Amino acid sequence: MLCVHPRCVPVVPTASERFARRVREGRADLFDLFATAAGRRSPFLDSSGNCCNKPSKAVGEVVPDGVVDVADRWELAKVRCKSWFCPECAKWQGLRLRRRLLEIVKGWSDVRMISVTVDQTLFPNAQAAYEWVREHRGISVLIQGLKRRGLITGKYLAVLEFQNLEKGGWPHWHILVEAGFIDVYQVSELWGKLRPKGIERVGKRPMFGTCHIRRFDGKEHGVNYATKYLIKEPKDGWPDWVLCFEGRVARYSCSRGLWGVGHSKPRPEVDYVGVPHAATCFCESCRAGIDSATGKQRRKARTVEERVQRCGVGSLLFRVRVGFDADGEPVRTEREYLGFCRRGFGELCGVAGVEERRSGRVALGVAEFRRVRGDFFECSVAEKFDRTMFDYVPF
Repeated sequence: MLCVHPRCVPVVPTASERFARRVREGRADLFDLFATAAGRRSPFLDSSGNCCNKPSKAVGEVVPDGVVDVADRWELAKVRCKSWFCPECAKWQGLRLRRRLLEIVKGWSDVRMISVTVDQTLFPNAQAAYEWVREHRGISVLIQGLKRRGLITGKYLAVLEFQNLEKGGWPHWHILVEAGFIDVYQVSELWGKLRPKGIERVGKRPMFGTCHIRRFDGKEHGVNYATKYLIKEPKDGWPDWVLCFEGRVARYSCSRGLWGVGHSKPRPEVDYVGVPHAATCFCESCRAGIDSATGKQRRKARTVEERVQRCGVGSLLFRVRVGFDADGEPVRTEREYLGFCRRGFGELCGVAGVEERRSGRVALGVAEFRRVRGDFFECSVAEKFDRTMFDYVPF
């Protein structure tokens, strides 16, 4: 028996509905184009936005702009943990974030960096200090206070860094903001409001921590200085409390809309008072810690060290589809996930007969793909793919 409570009934669109929505929003990809050409999907949409096979009733056609030909290849990739505490993943993620940020700060008037620390006499250990700042949204409160006083515009990127192990691995933050002159005394005043109540100030120690303002020779210098804390790894490693921390430790945070991504509309408030829940309901209010979709206990959060150890434990296989225009130039590229294998990336590269690359991705031809396909697909699954996806590739 399923619960009929409005908050417990999931709404899952069908494949046709998702396909029609992508076309209406102009997000039809190359795989939609191939499926349309093969006759597995309708190439037209009617006035209501639904799929139809009659051109007379159609108002739109599923054809990506400028794509006249499609070519395929395969790609073998190393499984990445994508953790900012992984020496391999942090480097390429940090360099990618640096490139994006360099384009964004070109429109800023000027850049400054605000560095804030935490007084070690206020907390028993470094983890308690980090959890206090995170629970009280310390960086957001500081930015909002500076914006209300007209010292900054509100655009920022805050990076978390830790002291070396000899000093206890205490956290501190470097915040890159769009601003000119910033009064350090006002920053100290706002940062000091995070001080726990009931603790008296001793001597001339700061209220909550020290504050420092840094200026740069140019915007690019400021971006490189801020993102280097994400790319580099501490010489003596990460603190033990960070590696054993259950949950997510955010290495950076940013202002809303910094990357130019739109935000979804807020969910409307609906009064559900008086609507009964079924005896088998697994929603948050009925069974805490139980997943409402599966009815099973939620998986325990992994520690940072456990997530880093999973980096490189397997390999992924993708099919890459490239769309070409009338001049033969590639204009669009789409990637589709095909399977996962627990064998290592280097081992599979040897099986395929290709050279392992430090980037963790290698392109496969038809012959190389045939050598590794058995590690990703069972026989029954391979036959299914042969009838659908790989009908144009002889096994």
